Amino acid sequence: MRNRNRIGLLFGLCVLLAALTWAEPNPEEQASTGGNSHSPYALPVAVGVFVVLWGASVAGVMAWNRTIKRKVRERTKELEARSDQLRIANEEAEVANEELQTQSEELESLNEELSITNEDLEKKAQELSAANEELKAALVQQKKDHEQITFLASIVESTMDSVIATDIKGRIIYVNPATERIFGYTADELIGQPASKLNASRSAPDQEEEILRKTLKEGWEGVLTDRRRDGAVFPFWTATSKIVDEAGKVIALVGIGRDITERKRVEEALKKSEEKYRNLVESLEEGIGIVDENETFTFVNRAAAHIFGYSKEELIGKNIQELTTPEAFQRVLDQTSVRKTGKSSEYELTAVRKDGTSRVIVLMATPIIGDDGRYRGYFWLFRDITERKRAENRLAVAREITRIANSSLNVQKVYQAFFTEMAKLVAFDRSEIAVLDASGEILIPLASAFEALLSQHKTKHLLRGTGVEWTFEHLAPLYEPDLEKERRFPESRALFEEGIRSCVILPLIHKGKGIGALSLASGKPNAYSEEDVSILDQIAGQIATSVRNMQLFKETRQRAEYLEGLHQVGTAITSELDLNQVLKRVYEEVSRRIPLSTFHIALYDEERRNLHFELRVEEGKFIEKHARDFSEDGGLTEWVIRSRQSLLIRDWKKECEHLPVKAKIIGMPTQSLLTVPLLIHDRAIGVMSVQSYTANAFHERHQRILEIVAHQVAIATENARLFESLRKKNEDLYAQTQELERAYGELQQTQEQLVQTEKLRALGEMASGVAHDFNNLLGGILGWTQLMQLRPGNKEDVERGLRLIKRAALDGAETVRRIQEFTRVRRDKTPGRVDVNEVVRGAVEVTRPKWKDQAQRAGITIAVETVLGKVETVEGSASDLREVLINLILNAVDAMPQGGTICLRTEMKGDEVCLSIADTGVGMSETVRQKIFDPFFSTKGMSGDGLGLSMAYGIVTRHGGKISVESAEGRGATFTIRLPGSPEGMEIMEKASPITEAAPMRILVIDDDESIRLVLSEMLESMGHYVAIASGGKAGVERFSEERFDIVFTDLGMPGMSGWDVAGAIKETNPDTILFLVTGWGIELPRRQLEESGVYDVIPKPFKMEELTRKIAEVAKARKTW
Repeated sequence: MRNRNRIGLLFGLCVLLAALTWAEPNPEEQASTGGNSHSPYALPVAVGVFVVLWGASVAGVMAWNRTIKRKVRERTKELEARSDQLRIANEEAEVANEELQTQSEELESLNEELSITNEDLEKKAQELSAANEELKAALVQQKKDHEQITFLASIVESTMDSVIATDIKGRIIYVNPATERIFGYTADELIGQPASKLNASRSAPDQEEEILRKTLKEGWEGVLTDRRRDGAVFPFWTATSKIVDEAGKVIALVGIGRDITERKRVEEALKKSEEKYRNLVESLEEGIGIVDENETFTFVNRAAAHIFGYSKEELIGKNIQELTTPEAFQRVLDQTSVRKTGKSSEYELTAVRKDGTSRVIVLMATPIIGDDGRYRGYFWLFRDITERKRAENRLAVAREITRIANSSLNVQKVYQAFFTEMAKLVAFDRSEIAVLDASGEILIPLASAFEALLSQHKTKHLLRGTGVEWTFEHLAPLYEPDLEKERRFPESRALFEEGIRSCVILPLIHKGKGIGALSLASGKPNAYSEEDVSILDQIAGQIATSVRNMQLFKETRQRAEYLEGLHQVGTAITSELDLNQVLKRVYEEVSRRIPLSTFHIALYDEERRNLHFELRVEEGKFIEKHARDFSEDGGLTEWVIRSRQSLLIRDWKKECEHLPVKAKIIGMPTQSLLTVPLLIHDRAIGVMSVQSYTANAFHERHQRILEIVAHQVAIATENARLFESLRKKNEDLYAQTQELERAYGELQQTQEQLVQTEKLRALGEMASGVAHDFNNLLGGILGWTQLMQLRPGNKEDVERGLRLIKRAALDGAETVRRIQEFTRVRRDKTPGRVDVNEVVRGAVEVTRPKWKDQAQRAGITIAVETVLGKVETVEGSASDLREVLINLILNAVDAMPQGGTICLRTEMKGDEVCLSIADTGVGMSETVRQKIFDPFFSTKGMSGDGLGLSMAYGIVTRHGGKISVESAEGRGATFTIRLPGSPEGMEIMEKASPITEAAPMRILVIDDDESIRLVLSEMLESMGHYVAIASGGKAGVERFSEERFDIVFTDLGMPGMSGWDVAGAIKETNPDTILFLVTGWGIELPRRQLEESGVYDVIPKPFKMEELTRKIAEVAKARKTW
């Protein structure tokens, strides 16, 4: 009973220990896994302990069982002996009974003796019965123990872990099925074998001794390298313990283990994964850090260390306060309250690097909250955006410079603003903007060039041999980082002597040519980086634009002054009949506009062969009149009169050896001279001359001014002469004087008529060009109309004819728009992306009636071939380019009266789209080829107006392209058009949104033109809308007051009540009504006026059905959002 209690207690402790081992997690592991995970070895250890205790229990039970069996055997032997004794005693009793029967006397005498013997037998029987009861109880207990042992054995047999028992010498005495499965041996093959048979380690003997020593002491746990029967080696986790008997003697060893190959693989994969993510974190360009609640780094990656300029080891343990400016650290602290609520925050701050420099970083801070809900710190993800900030600053400066360049023509304001903005990007000690003068050889500081006192350095510089010339040749900046080491140009040496150590010159480029230069200099060497030079080069482009705008403004102002001067000179001349007063007024006006030192007007007397100097002025002093003989082989004045040509000498010293006649200057040292003839009906009556003591004082524009003035002076002089002659003979020749006065009036009328004729001629030219365009389009429309009438049943021809007629009509509308653009009534045209191949196909189809049908009726054959390559699109107008091709194809047809071939070819040549039109016609001479693009030049006689090719030349030029022709008489002609390609991916014009049909609406159409009114109402009704019409503004307003309408279309120009009046009346009645203005007069209507009048939009005539559908869909979509 005591042994049974001991076994039960031992078994209970085993189960309790296993349960506690499984239920109690490892504190360290619990912390690392958030309190929800058990030790990976908890279950195996629990099972191991259980098996060890179970082994110990089994050993105790077996020992106790052997003891019980031994006692039972001994007791059985005693009982058997007693049974034999009883049996013998019974036999003796029977004999005795028999003897008693025969010897009753002896029985009675022995009755007392037998009585004693029976008592003994009863006692022995009682003892035997007690022994039997004890044996039965022992057998029952043995059965229970056997069942318990069988249950424990089944657990060991069914466990997935290997269980191996050995004797104290290490020989295997037991293995469970899991061991057989893991190692590949059967139990019979392993029992009796040393356990070392399963160990694959080279150090097996030493390892076995160590394991045995620890097992006998307190047990051992570890990983062995074991080998299966097939030789495969694998990791095997094992826990060993000893089994002792009741006396505490070790009777066996037991080991529990499992194959941990999969666990090792998972651990290795986990290790690789951790290494992968560690490498990923380290390879990120963004800084990553973990900051504790005291604002101290506890972890950083390599990028974070790089951003702050520390090593990782140096940065870990640093407080954020040490790494930021005071303002930035205060911002970090201000965000603490946000982070403690569990919310992330993102903001910028200024970081201080180890070397003391500052960097701007943008960061996102994510709080770290512990299991107990307490704030533990935060996770930092940050990026260095210093360069981005600098780029934004550069962009802001560039935008400001662009704004300044485009917003003002005030030289002083622009000049100062440029350098104020540039100072935000780079430091400089000296700066200058210089531009080329009209000769292109002299650089003038900006102040001098634009007559403003802005610079201390107002000295002009020759361009030749300077750094600026180098930048013009290379179209690139010139940077000299250290003038002490290298000085390439004369101005570099001069700057170095003034204390400058580095300088940069940036060309101001306009249309591929240098027009000036921006120069910056610093007293420090290497003051500018490559990035600085690149930025300055971009700014120089903006300055170039501004400088060019100023130049254009100056030229425009000069031209206005020039025209005003001509007007004043003409007024002054025509208002005076006294020749002396006329010539003085001429001198006053000319000297105001031309920088001169001397001035004279000499009149030629052809009869007397002499020159009369009617007016001579030297440095503002009037010289007395004088005369000299005219010599055929005389000087420059005589040459001008003889040749009737102007003479311009910019620099006397350079040009004196190349003059048309030998001459010399008498008197003051003249350096520049400009002399023009005074012509009347191609007859020279004198000269007008200006001279200057400065070289390059006069240019072509001065020559043009003087020639125009000279023409007026010639007329005035002739008039003055006539007036003087008439005055002297007034009394005798009064009638003749009257005739001359009438002639003078007629001359003025003729001048006015000439001006009016010139205006009418210009209008005729434009009308002729328009008629030429419309005749081409109408020719295509009429041709296809006739063809459709001839073949009405051919659906394909009818559809193609309608398509081409529609295209011709749209091209006609485009021509009207071009006229409106010319007259400044239309500015809505936006360049689009044009498929050149599609333009070629369209032009061929439009001209088909000309080159095919008409040619066949004339009995000739003209073939049109197209070789269309894969080309880029071009930026421009498809209708304009189609117009060019139509002109060229029609000209080619006219050039082949006997028939021939026209070949249109497209291909890419570099970045240009090349389009050629070749014919096999009669060709042209070189003289004709050189004049082919001149306006009004035509070889067709009365059938041509000479505008087709000149308009083609203008259209191609507007598209940024070039057109040329190669031809020879009898060899045909090839016209080549080169247009700049539009790179793929560049969206030139936004794609139109898809057209969606709107729900039916009530629409009122108001127009005084019945055809427009009807076609517009038919279009709208075909879209499913209810349409009402009105024939005028007043009728439309009355109709609107009677019914409700969603949309109103009204013509702009109507008699009685205009579209503006209609809009005002309708908006006053119902402000929510959508109103469209329909006009054929152009669409340059101020947006502000449209908004004030309540007009939604303007629809130009002719209108397209797709455009109407789109506009109504926009209105319907807008109404849904109201």
